[in-house]
Order: sequence, then structure tokens, then C-alpha cells
Amino acid sequence: MAVYRYFLIFILLIASLDPLGSAPLISTITYFPGPVPLTEEVIRENKDRKIVRFDIIGVKRENRHVIRSIIDLKAGDYLASLDLRRIRTQLDTTGLLSQSGLFFRPNREGYIITLRVKEKEERIALPFFSLSESEVHTGGAFFTASPFDLDAPESDSRIWQAGGIKGSINYINPHFQGQAQRMEIIFTGSQPTRYHSWANAENIRQFRGYSANLDMNWSFRTDLKLIPTILLYYDLFEVDELWGENLNPPVSNELVSTGFEIVLRDYYFLHFFDDGFQTSLRAAQKYLLDENRSLISIHLSSDWNTNPIYQHRLHLGFRGGYNPSPPVVLEFLRGSGHFLLPSNRAVDRLYISGTVEYEVPLHRNPWGTATAFSFVETGLYSPQEDEYQMYYGPGLGIHLYVHGLSSPVVGAALGINLDQNYFASSFFAGIQF
Repeated sequence: MAVYRYFLIFILLIASLDPLGSAPLISTITYFPGPVPLTEEVIRENKDRKIVRFDIIGVKRENRHVIRSIIDLKAGDYLASLDLRRIRTQLDTTGLLSQSGLFFRPNREGYIITLRVKEKEERIALPFFSLSESEVHTGGAFFTASPFDLDAPESDSRIWQAGGIKGSINYINPHFQGQAQRMEIIFTGSQPTRYHSWANAENIRQFRGYSANLDMNWSFRTDLKLIPTILLYYDLFEVDELWGENLNPPVSNELVSTGFEIVLRDYYFLHFFDDGFQTSLRAAQKYLLDENRSLISIHLSSDWNTNPIYQHRLHLGFRGGYNPSPPVVLEFLRGSGHFLLPSNRAVDRLYISGTVEYEVPLHRNPWGTATAFSFVETGLYSPQEDEYQMYYGPGLGIHLYVHGLSSPVVGAALGINLDQNYFASSFFAGIQF
């Protein structure tokens, strides 16, 4: 009985004490939302927090620097420095994007800001036509057009009126598409008539033959606006010695070349043209199979565009190169910077030139812009060994741009080579390759 009484007293004492588990148990779950849309209210409430990272999603890695240069937002900035209205206006004004949105996600150090964008892209089929003193080229190509860059044609065919037919097959490795690498293999075969001439269009030689070319380009793009490319190509030209109009025909030859090209590009699409600069260096080691010897060729070009007045374009261009190849496999000088040399007749054995252009818009509508330009060009040209000619003079021209493309699709130019009193003219329709 005494034991029972003591046990009851013990139970009552325990009951009178505060339970040991009466202290509150706290469980905290920390949840970081996001990414969620960034609003002005979020910025006001957290204006003293820092941006610890800025990510861009939806644009190719090699083009992200374009977006960064537009909105100028970087890690280390305070959230208060964000002006959403200004950023939206800047992105919309470029015409580069079909969609864009800013999102945020907090962490312990600050905020991670993410810009989600979608590039404008469309498929375009463009014809090609150009006319020079001796040849008519026609054909067409398919393009994937983006305001950031213009991909190479997926297919291409041309007919040469004077000299037979030229066809090409272009293969782009789909494994590299949309990534930082691009591999392209191009095969061409033709039966052309070729002319080599002086700066006043007087013929040095004229010959016909059979040509075959196999080119392989493997390009890498980086966030540093640098595009290095590995080159490997094969060239063959068999002269038709029985052709009755051969004038001083060169000897048939074939060569294998290995080399590289480095392009430093910082262009930004503005109005109807690219604003910024591009410099390229191309070097190759060539092996002449018939002569069992090797030689080195090198080409350098640099272009700079600026916008001195609204929708006006000022262009400065430089070209230079040396290619001691046999005459039969010399390349032709084409493109801006050689207005005063005869089209498809001037070869790249040795040359240096400089060009200044000024272009103004004449008429702008929803699908394109028509422009007029003037130019002054000078240079040194060597169409054959130990023979040199200066050329210089002014000229005028017109261009037609399709909205969204920075390369004109129609153009014509007329200039005068004052050293030779020779009028040089050119015309093209379609994208120039």
C-alpha cells in the first residue's frame, strides 16, 4: 500500500512540471522562385541588391555579345540601375528579335537576371544575276536569314553564257548547325572561258578549259567576335589547247592547299547596313602537283562602316594580297574595293587597294531601301609577274536592299580609272557570293 502511495505522488509531481517538449519546434524551408518576370515593383523593393549574374537564353552563343552591347547590363550592377522601359525600347528598336523578356531569380548574394529572347529568322529564296563585259551569270540560292548573320547558301547553281556551264554542290554538316562550329564542303565543276587583263580591260591572255574544285571549310565561332577557319581545298584546270581562240594559254595545273582564315568581326545591323568593322587574314600553303613544288599565298582585308548622319553610311575599305600561283589557277578580284578593275578579269597575283564610299538613302518602304553612293578608289595591281599598274579614280552607283539584309540584292556602279582613261561598269541582281 505504501508503494502505491509513493507511485501516485511521483505521478502527480511529474504532471505538475512543464513538459520537456513544450519548447516550440521551428522548421524553415527556403524557396528561391524563378525565373519569374522582372517588374518595376520588384526593382523598387530590392534596389540595393546586386546583380550577381546576367544570362542570355535564346540566341546563339557567338551572338550574345551583340545583345550585351545593346543593353549594357553586367554582374556587379545594383538592381536600382535597371530601367525596364529603356531596355525594352532598346531591344525593340534593333529589329533583331521577335520576342524578349527579363526574368529574375534571387540567391543569397543577390539576383540572377535572365534575358529570354527569340531571334527573327526566315527562309529566303533569292535569284542571282550579274552582267560584265564578257559574261552573264544566272542562278539562285536558298538562305536562312537572321538579322545577326546570314548563313551561307544551302544550294547554288549558275549558268555561264560565255564558256559553258558551272554547277556546284554545297554540303553543310547538320551536326554543327546552330552551334559554335560549322563544316562546309563545296564541289564545283565547270567549262569556263577565262580572261586575264590589264586595268584598262586589255587582254593579256584568253583560254578555255575544264575546271574542278573541292573546298572544305571548318569554322569555329567564339564569344570574342573571332571566327577562325581551317581550309583544305583542291583545284584542277585542264586547258583546252584545241580551242581556236586561245590567246597565250597557260599550262594546265592542279594543286592541293591547306591553310587558315581568321576573321575578327564586330558588326551590328543598323538601318540597312552593318555598322562596325571586320578584318580577315587568309593564308594558305599550296602544293603544285605537276611541278612538285610549294608556295604560300596570303590575303588581307579590312572594312569599317559608320553612321555619320542618320541612315547615311561611310565605308573605308582596304585590300591586299599575294598569290604566286600559276596563271591557270589564279583567283579573280571581286567585291567592294575593286570597282575600277575589269569585272571577272583582274586576278589576285599581287594587289593592294583602298576605297572610300559614302552612301545615302533615296527611298525607303516596308520591304527595302534604295540608295545612291559615291566612291574614290586607288591601288596597285600586278596581273602578271614583274608588271605593275596603278589605278585610281572616282565613281557613282546605286544599291537596293531588302529589309533585314545588310547585303544589297541589286547594284550598279560606274567609275573612271584616271590613270588609264578607262570607264569601268558593273551590274548585279541577287546576293553576291
